Amino acid sequence: MQKKTKAGIAAAGAAALLLGGLGTTALWSDSAASSGATVQTGVLDIEAAGALQWDQSINAIVPGDTLTGEQAFTIEAVGDNLAFDLDADWDTSGLSQEVQDAITAGHIDISVDGVTLDGGTFNNAAVTLPEEDLPEGDYTLTAEVVVDFDEDTPDQVLQDETLDLSDLAVTVTQVPAAP
Repeated sequence: MQKKTKAGIAAAGAAALLLGGLGTTALWSDSAASSGATVQTGVLDIEAAGALQWDQSINAIVPGDTLTGEQAFTIEAVGDNLAFDLDADWDTSGLSQEVQDAITAGHIDISVDGVTLDGGTFNNAAVTLPEEDLPEGDYTLTAEVVVDFDEDTPDQVLQDETLDLSDLAVTVTQVPAAP
């Protein structure tokens, strides 16, 4: 073999070795994770305290009666810049149309820690109370529901029946805090 051919083969082999080694160059590297980067989330929770209690001065309601029920709730509100709205709803959708027609209008009053918020008259629909930016804390909420048994209920409609009027719901919803 000629010297030039041998030198060419040697140069090609050296180049192949050099090129093959390019992928295995060792450059140092390291990494570290941050620590102590935890935050605590807040809480917005409402729980019914007991059952809805109806006025005990009336044993058996008749057309023309007004009945008042009261339900206590506890609210836990924890968080910086936390504000919330209250919404009250007395759900009559599970009652017969006959009952919905007879138990006509009502009123829900809400008081928080003894301070009454403006409620509203409703007729089988939700009442959204005015926005109250209540600061962080624990609250005792009392909802008072007033229902009327329509005095114009005809014939013997709803005589000797047990009516379940317990579906009162109060919802707390976070709203943007005032700046």
